[in-house]
Amino acid sequence: MNLNESWKISKPLVSSPDGIVVSQHAEASEAGATILNHGGNAMDAAIATAFCLGVVEPWQSGIGGVGHLVSFNPSNNNAFGVNFRARSPRQTNVHDYPLTGNVGNNMFRWPEVQGDLNVEGPASVCVPGVVDGLYNAHKASGKMPWHEVLLPAIELAKKGFTVDCFSSFRIASAMEGLARFKATRNTFLPNGFPPAPPWTGEVKKINIPNLASTYQQIAIAGGRDFYEGDLSEILLNDFKDQGIKIDKNDLASYRSDLFKLTPYQYRNSHIYTIPDGCAGSTLTDMLKQLTKTHTAAKDYPDEQFYKHVVNALISSKNLAPPLANPKTCTTHISVVDKQGFTVSLTQTLLALFGSRVLLPDSGVLMNNGMMWFNPEPNRKDSISGAQYINSNMCPTIINSDDSIVALGASGGRRILPSIAQLTTYLVDYQMDLHEAASFARLDIDNDLNIVIDSDLKDVIKHRLQPGIEGTFRFQENISFPNFFGCPNLAAFDKNLNVCQGAAFIQSPWSTASSPKNG
Repeated sequence: MNLNESWKISKPLVSSPDGIVVSQHAEASEAGATILNHGGNAMDAAIATAFCLGVVEPWQSGIGGVGHLVSFNPSNNNAFGVNFRARSPRQTNVHDYPLTGNVGNNMFRWPEVQGDLNVEGPASVCVPGVVDGLYNAHKASGKMPWHEVLLPAIELAKKGFTVDCFSSFRIASAMEGLARFKATRNTFLPNGFPPAPPWTGEVKKINIPNLASTYQQIAIAGGRDFYEGDLSEILLNDFKDQGIKIDKNDLASYRSDLFKLTPYQYRNSHIYTIPDGCAGSTLTDMLKQLTKTHTAAKDYPDEQFYKHVVNALISSKNLAPPLANPKTCTTHISVVDKQGFTVSLTQTLLALFGSRVLLPDSGVLMNNGMMWFNPEPNRKDSISGAQYINSNMCPTIINSDDSIVALGASGGRRILPSIAQLTTYLVDYQMDLHEAASFARLDIDNDLNIVIDSDLKDVIKHRLQPGIEGTFRFQENISFPNFFGCPNLAAFDKNLNVCQGAAFIQSPWSTASSPKNG
């Protein structure tokens, strides 16, 4: 008896003349769209959405996390990027992370550290960059006053996030780690168990203590207060109480990096992405290789095209460790306003619930950015003090004659293959936004296991890479674990002056929202 079910899920393309906000949670997308409706621009809406995501899906991202942002304004052809990467505390020493001699059960397949100190708990925390990065971006191109941009997030933080089947599942999947830390356990595991939505009656909410007041302080005093003001003193007390090594100098000296972007010419389009600190340079290297090997001679991708993609991915050396993706935890926001101003923003806590350490006096859930570093001594990416580290995020904007598209994804090292294939779908094959977002993709990991969406069975008949070790299999594109990255896209049609949004299809929460008229 066949007990498997195969469902085909789709989401409609959302169109509006007034702008689009796409994120991995409906309440956050709607909050961003409200900012557009009240006169804000794409940057205002992206920042509002980012702060809201820290409330409604705190396991994904938040002000204890890090990320990257790309923006493009067609009115003046101004494009800039912001790196707000993880930086290790000054007091960090690789010898404080003794190795067991085994391969670790972590997403990067680093050697295992005793007690998983680099993966979970106070020793896994790096200096967070989200607040400074978004504050910098707002100063550069925001339109609404900073405090007004944060109002939707403050209101959400006061109410808390809704307990439904999906949020319960996410909390339950991290229950063992959450239970180890008092403030985290008390917040997310009421009565010692994951919260469950009621069958009937009033919807349950979970409120993160003190997060609303922390947001209010950032709104009133500005983003730098997080690093060197009254709020920083609260954070430093939290760090000390929790055993986190971040000190006053670590916070005060942290600065995000804002810089002008130079486009990469791919076919007839300009590609804007971060050249350093994330997967942006690898994306342009892949596109450069595809330019040499591939010409879109057919209406749709064929087997030869996917062979070129696999070759480019292998050459990029940016492949996912086997089975790594279920442990990744990132979120992406794509926004476009009615002027065509476009923002692509990816942020993360790195792992699910980051370090699992919730700061009790500030309500900030901290990242576990130390897991990005190699715990082996004497390597170029070894754990060390006051060092920034690269990530797999890849926020991207494509500017062509007909449209401007913001795209990005979550999914760890599966982000790059997703963005590379989506770029070729949009540029080489001239797919519209909905078709590109819906079209099947493939992925390949460090062990050269090629995983192909089952929808490509009629297109791909062979192994694509004869003679290599590894496996070759077709896989249904399911919600969890996701094997092909989780993209969100927004676009401005230059010919029709219409904005469009395509949310990640397999998630029950991802949503494209437009401003409400009136």
